[in-house]
Amino acid sequence: MSLPQLLGIYVNANIVICCGFLLSIAIIAFLNATGKPLLFKAKLKFHYSLLAVSAIIGFCSPLFPKKEIFKPIVRVWIAPSRSSFNDIKFQKSIGGYVDIQSPSVPLIKLGSLTSSIGIIFALVLLIGLGKFLWDLRRLLLLRNEGHLLRKVHDVQIFMSERVRVPFSFWIPNQKNVVIPESLIGSANFKSSVLHELQHHRQGDTKWVYLLWGFRLLFFPNPFTHIWNRQISEVQEFACDEALVDQGKVESLAYASCLVQVAQTAFKCEVQPVCATGLIFMIERNMLKRRITAMLEQKTSRFGFRSALPILGIAATLLVVTAYASQGIVQDRRITMTQAQEMAKSAREGGFPVVVNDLVLKWLNHYLGTPDGRDKVKAALARMEIYRDGIQGKLTEYKMPEEFLALPLIESGYQNLESHHNKATGAAGLWQFIPSTAQNFGLRVDAQEDERLNVEQETDAAMRYLLANKLRFKDWQLSILAYNAGENSVQSAIRKTGSRDAWTIVRTGFSGPTTEENSNYLPKLMAAILIVKNPSIALM
Repeated sequence: MSLPQLLGIYVNANIVICCGFLLSIAIIAFLNATGKPLLFKAKLKFHYSLLAVSAIIGFCSPLFPKKEIFKPIVRVWIAPSRSSFNDIKFQKSIGGYVDIQSPSVPLIKLGSLTSSIGIIFALVLLIGLGKFLWDLRRLLLLRNEGHLLRKVHDVQIFMSERVRVPFSFWIPNQKNVVIPESLIGSANFKSSVLHELQHHRQGDTKWVYLLWGFRLLFFPNPFTHIWNRQISEVQEFACDEALVDQGKVESLAYASCLVQVAQTAFKCEVQPVCATGLIFMIERNMLKRRITAMLEQKTSRFGFRSALPILGIAATLLVVTAYASQGIVQDRRITMTQAQEMAKSAREGGFPVVVNDLVLKWLNHYLGTPDGRDKVKAALARMEIYRDGIQGKLTEYKMPEEFLALPLIESGYQNLESHHNKATGAAGLWQFIPSTAQNFGLRVDAQEDERLNVEQETDAAMRYLLANKLRFKDWQLSILAYNAGENSVQSAIRKTGSRDAWTIVRTGFSGPTTEENSNYLPKLMAAILIVKNPSIALM
C-alpha cells in the first residue's frame, strides 16, 4: 500500500470520527429534547459503540466501491507537468508530487512530505508510548509499595500511604484498586472502594487503554480529544448513577465524599493515563454537575436497547460518509496493476492491446501530471464531436474501433492547420504530411487543403492504415508505419530480424527520429486504454 493510500485512509478515518462525535452529540441532545433521555450507563455504552463503529468504518473505507463525489483536496502526481516528466527517467524511486488544492501552496515532493509526516508521527508515538510506560511503572510501584488489604472477587484492593486519592487500573489478569491509607476507617472508605469497583464492572479500566491509543493515533484531530473527555465524564456519571440507584451508597454521604476527595485532589498530581478513579474530572464545574445529577429528582430514563435503532441509523450515516469522502486524497499516478485492469476492458474487442513499462510511462505522461490530465480531458471532449463520423468510417472499412484513439495522440482531436506543425507541415486530425496525403488522394495546394476536411482525411487515414496492414500483416506494424513510414519499418525488421513490433520499438529504429518512432506505439496503446476507460481520465 502506497503512502498516498495510507494518507487517504487516515484522512477518511478522521472525517468519519468527526462525524461520529457530532452524531453522538446530536442524538443524545435529540433524545433529551424529546423526553427520552438515556441512563448514564446506556449513554456510556452508546459512546463506546459509536466510537468503535466510527473507527472500524473509517479504516474499512478502502473496501468500499470507488467513486468521486467530492472534489479531491489532495492529489498526488508523478511529476509537476508533462514537460518535467520528459526530463526525468521514469523510475518508481522518484516518487511523486503532492498537490494540495490551494493556489498558494506549491506542489510538494512526496519524499519530503513522507519524511516530515514520518518524523512527526514517530516523535508523537515515541513520546506518547514513553509517557504510557512511565505512568504504568508509577502505578505498579505505588501498588507494590502498598499493602494488600483484601480481595473482592478478582479485584485486589491495596492500601498505600503514598497516595492521596483512590484510583483503579487494569493490567492483563489483574484488577487493582489503590486506596489512601488516610481513608482507612473513615466514612468515605466504603464509597471510595465501591466507586473504584464500579469502574472495573463498567470496563472503564480497559477502555482507558483504547481511548489513550485512540487519542495518540489521531492526535491532530481535536474531535478525538473532545470525545475522549466526554466519554471520561460519562464514565464518572455512570459510576455515580449505578452506586446511588442500586442503593450501595446514600446520596448525601456520597456527595460529601466527592467534595472531600476533590479538596485533596486539587493538591495532587495529574492522574496517570492508564488509571481511572474518583479523582478524575473532579474539578469544580464537574463536581457540581455530578452532585446535582445525584440529588436531582429522577425522571424516566431509557436503557441502551432503546438506543440500538438510532445507533444503526448513525452507523449507516457513517458508512455513507466514509463512501463519499474516500476520494478526498487521490493518487493520480497509474500503477502497472491499474494499467492491466484498464486493459481488460480495452481487450474486449479483440485488438492486441499491450501493457508494459513503455505503455505505463506514457499512460502516466497523459494522466499522471496535472497538465497532461487536463489536455486529455479536453481531447476526450473534442473526440465526441468527431466520434460518429470516425466510427462510421471504421465500420465501413471493418477496422478495429481502437483507432478512435489515434487522433488523440496525433492532434489531441484538433483539426489543426499546417502552420501549427512547422517542422513537418502536418495538418488535420490525423496529422498527414503533404506527400502522404497526396498519395492517398487528398488535394494539398495553395487553393485547398483537404487534410482539413474531416470526412476526407479520415477516409484517407483508414486506407493508409489498411494498406500498411496488407503489407505487414500486423496491426501494430501498421501503426508503426503510419508514423515512421513503411520503409523505416521494413528497415527495422531487417535490422532486428524480428517482426515483433515491441522488439522494433526497443531496438529497431535509428537516426534522428528514433525517439519519436519508438514512442509512437506505446503512446497509442496508452491512448487506447484512456479512450476505453474515460471515467479514469475524467476523475
